[in-house]
Amino acid sequence: MAQQGSGFAGAVRRGWVVVLVAMLVGVGVAYVMTREMPTTTFTGSQRVTISGTAAGPQNPPGPDDLVGAATLSIVRRSAAESLGLEPGALDGLVAAKTDSGDRRTVIFTGKAGSEDEARAYARAIAQASADYILRRFDVYLAVQDEIVTRMSARKAELETRERELKAAAAKATGAERGAYEQAIVANRNQLFNATDAIATAENAVRQVRESMVLGENAVSKSTTGGLALSALLQGALVGVLVGLSVVAIREWLRTRSVAD
Repeated sequence: MAQQGSGFAGAVRRGWVVVLVAMLVGVGVAYVMTREMPTTTFTGSQRVTISGTAAGPQNPPGPDDLVGAATLSIVRRSAAESLGLEPGALDGLVAAKTDSGDRRTVIFTGKAGSEDEARAYARAIAQASADYILRRFDVYLAVQDEIVTRMSARKAELETRERELKAAAAKATGAERGAYEQAIVANRNQLFNATDAIATAENAVRQVRESMVLGENAVSKSTTGGLALSALLQGALVGVLVGLSVVAIREWLRTRSVAD
């Protein structure tokens, strides 16, 4: 019987069946793992633009705030819950980055197996991030809302008083009528101030709440055939390495047995 060679090369020639079987097993395992992989994936994108600088707050929101918010587990969990999903369902599927063409805009992305889901994921993480950032202004907004409430009540009082003064002035004569007219003018000044305070506070609230504008929601499609093929090749490689390891161990044991 001819010698098949010595050393590791010879061991491989003698154990080629082991290497082949291990490679086929590796390919089979990779196939089982990838056969449920969808052949097409979708990536949704939701644009959010910082519309301007809020006049009131000391630290108005910026694009970097939104990008950072999307990395927080509490924000991803909130986005998932808004979609009726498990808390960690969006981990690894959503992301955010600043638009290189417009530094005021952040692009949120979400990956899913369907177009509708991809759009929904991107929109949900964008809205959750915006809501999270806006919560830092809760105290400021509460103060403005309190001003609106208080001044609205004051405005109603002044309007009632003006109607009363006008009714009394209509019945008055001479100097008494002039006094009523002066009182009406003073009341109107207070009414103007109350109305102006309401408008200023409402505008401040609107500037904050509308500082982040959700824009275009788009989706793109990509196939996963390349990923499946890559997984099969990796499975084959791992199988070959395992087979070679088995052959090497068997050869070492055979050599040791012969030496003994």
